[in-house]
Amino acid sequence: MMRTRVTLAVVVALTCVGVAAVPTSAGMAAQPEAQASLDDHMSGMHESLRTIARNHNDASKRDDVLRAITQLQEHTLASKTLDPHKLEKLSGDELESARDDYRVRMSMLLGMTTELEIAYLDGEHDKVDDIIRNKLFPIRDKGHQDFQEDH
Repeated sequence: MMRTRVTLAVVVALTCVGVAAVPTSAGMAAQPEAQASLDDHMSGMHESLRTIARNHNDASKRDDVLRAITQLQEHTLASKTLDPHKLEKLSGDELESARDDYRVRMSMLLGMTTELEIAYLDGEHDKVDDIIRNKLFPIRDKGHQDFQEDH
């Protein structure tokens, strides 16, 4: 019984720090998860935001919306440390300046996701709509314009 609790505690701890426990013939062995790309995180942000926008007015979707807000925050936080593809062409001071600009924008976005969550939990659905449409979308659009290759 104690061994099961210890194993479970190790699995939970490893999962929380980004390592998945994968069973093997020798028992439980820790394997690092594959690193998600910036594109994966941006797609996750898009899906999370879509879920929030479509469901925040429906009380029966509360758990889905709260989960989507958390996922939006997680994807945003993870994206902060990854370079957009457009930065691959830069070097030196220009690269560092662009990285700083990108990180500042992602930090601002992360702060807005907190504002969004508080508005949702306070039942301020008009404010949730306002944050999505007038704060998050413009930052997203400007970021895509500045950091995506096809813009």
